[in-house]
Formats: sequence, structure tokens, C-alpha cells
Amino acid sequence: MKKSILLLLLSVPFGLGLFAQEAAPDWRQTFKRHEFSLAIGDPVMANRVRSVHFSNNTSTSWLEIPTYTNVKTTLPVTLGYRFRLLKWLWLGGDISYCGFFGTSRNIYTEEPVYGYRENTVSIMPAIRFSYLNREHVTLYSGFASGLKFGFSKAYNERRSYVRLPFQLTLFGVSAGSQSWFGFAEIGVGTEGFAKAGFGYRF
Repeated sequence: MKKSILLLLLSVPFGLGLFAQEAAPDWRQTFKRHEFSLAIGDPVMANRVRSVHFSNNTSTSWLEIPTYTNVKTTLPVTLGYRFRLLKWLWLGGDISYCGFFGTSRNIYTEEPVYGYRENTVSIMPAIRFSYLNREHVTLYSGFASGLKFGFSKAYNERRSYVRLPFQLTLFGVSAGSQSWFGFAEIGVGTEGFAKAGFGYRF
């Protein structure tokens, strides 16, 4: 009788542990693991590292026509993918595009002298760490780096180059439904100091 009571008492913690393990929901049942996103960032960093820069209203010799150039940009546009490997760990990558366009004009006659355009495409593997995981809100940080391919035409010359871009996300927040969501990020890199967009998880 005593042995039966002792075995019963010893089996209670084990049984409670199994029950708790079965009752605890797996994070895979709560969170979707695949994520696609589309974002637009500010062009400050991308503008600083473009291959061609202009000094307006100046000329290097008396034979040159003094010109000015107004440069416009498409803003960095980024298509991203993330896979939730663990509840707090994501792996994936970004494809980012940024374009610059302009026309150099004679400062006296306003006539166009030559055109300028530069297109860049960055391909970067990425990692993300999410430190707050809720059904409708996620807080995270991350890092991405890879290769940037640039093609430019200015002064009637064509150039191409390859560089090493990066994007460090200091703080990011996403909010929405289990499928569609919006997000905003603050960081530093070729995709922008500030970035915002929307995405879809499945």
C-alpha cells in the first residue's frame, strides 16, 4: 500500500510535465514562416555613394561650358524575403534598386549639354532577430550585406562598377494581421536611414 502511494506521488510531477508539454502551443502553429515585403527608403546614403557627382556653376578650364545639374532619384525600392527558422531568428535576402537621373544645362542659355543617369541593383543575404513576437506585432533588428552593381552614363561616358553594400536595421516594427502587415525601420545603409512598406506572410 505504501509502495503504491509512493509510486503515485512520484508519477504526479511526471504526468503534469507531460500535460504541460502537450498543452503548450508550438510557435509554428501561431506564426507564419514565409514573408515577402516591398519597401521604400530615403536616398541619403545611396546619393552619397553614387559614382558621379557634379560641381554646379563651375568649369575646370575656360574652354568648358559652365553647367549646372539637377539630379532626381527614384528612391531606394527593396523587395525582401524572410524565412522564420526559429521563433526569434529569420533568414532571407533583399533585392534593392535605386536610380538617379539628371540633365546638365548651360548656366547662361539653359540649353541641355549632356544627360546623366545611374542605375544600381543590390543583392544582399539578410538575417533578422525578433525580440518581441506577438500575434499582430513584431519588434526586430537585422543586418544585410552583399553586392551592388552600378551602371552610369555621364559626360558621354559609360561606367560600371561593383561595390559592397550593407543595411543595418537598428529598430524595426511590423504590425497587422497574420497575413498582411505594414512595417517601418530605422537604421543605416544603402536602403535608407528610414524605410517603410508592407508585406505578406504565409
